[in-house]
Amino acid sequence: MGNPEIDLASLVSRIEQLEQQQKIVAKYAVKIKHQLDNLTTQFNTRPELQQMESLQEVIGNLSEAIAYFHQQQNLQPSAISQPETPSAELNEAQESDGLAQDTGISAEEFCRRVNEGERDFTGINLAEMDLTGVHFPNGLNLSQANLTKTKLGRTSLRAVSMIGANLTEAELAKADLFQANLSHTNLEKANLKQANLAAAKLEEANLQETDLSGVELQQASLYGSNLREANLNEADLVQANLAQADLTGANLIQANLSEVNLNEANLESANLTVADLSKANLNNARLSEVKLSGTDMTEVNLMGASLSGLNLSGVCLSGANLYGTNLHGADLSGANLSCANLQTANLRQANLEQANLSEANLEGTDLGERDEQANLSGATMPDGNIHE
Repeated sequence: MGNPEIDLASLVSRIEQLEQQQKIVAKYAVKIKHQLDNLTTQFNTRPELQQMESLQEVIGNLSEAIAYFHQQQNLQPSAISQPETPSAELNEAQESDGLAQDTGISAEEFCRRVNEGERDFTGINLAEMDLTGVHFPNGLNLSQANLTKTKLGRTSLRAVSMIGANLTEAELAKADLFQANLSHTNLEKANLKQANLAAAKLEEANLQETDLSGVELQQASLYGSNLREANLNEADLVQANLAQADLTGANLIQANLSEVNLNEANLESANLTVADLSKANLNNARLSEVKLSGTDMTEVNLMGASLSGLNLSGVCLSGANLYGTNLHGADLSGANLSCANLQTANLRQANLEQANLSEANLEGTDLGERDEQANLSGATMPDGNIHE
């Protein structure tokens, strides 16, 4: 007769082994149940035949797992055996909770998949990855991707789609993003210094406090974008669309904004010193406390804008459209307003000392009592007469 203590210890060991097996099988069953739930959710969008085949296979697996689980529960300790479930699948079941939410891959794996021809990486996690200097093929889809703090400096991403992607604090200095679609992206505090964004779409993108100094944005669309306190020093924005964009406190020193659409844009407290705004459209733009020293505003459209109290000393507004503009109390000393359209504008208490208003249209304009300080030769006066 065996030793009772040894038999008892063996029995306890076997019971513990059974309990462990039951836990593993339970996890395996839960995994299959998750697969069944996912297939059920997609039922209305997948082809019927494929739905039925996939569903039947998963139901079969689930039924086997549940049956096995119940069988193990009913076994006596003396009948304990190793589960028939493959060890690889058990390991996968044990680790499924930790891996389910991890969608990140290595830089090597990402580049390999691209080289093999894959182009759609919607929602991929590339956060903090170093892809500096990589030349990617045109037209990658990185929409909704997580690119937080990703290093993409000098990277070629022409015509890439990054709609809705998160690029917070990403490194994109000197990156080539020609014709890229970055609409609705979050680029807050990203570094895009000297990047090529010509003809790119950045509509309603978040570019707050982003470094865009020296960037190429010719013909780019930034409609409704957030550029609060962004650095656009020496940026080239020729013919870009910035309608309804928020440029509050932005640095636009020496920026080229020729022929830019700034219709209803907010430029409050922005610094446009020595910037080129020639032929730009600033219709109904908000310009309070904007800095315009030395700015070229030749043929600019400021119809309906409020320039009240602004310092426009020495600014070139030759040929500008200032129809109905509020220039009350503005400093226009030494400004060039020759051939400008100032019909119905408000110039009361404006400083017009040595201002050039030759051949300007002042019909219906309120000049107050300051007109004697300006050059009005050939100008159409408020009463419709031509000044000698």
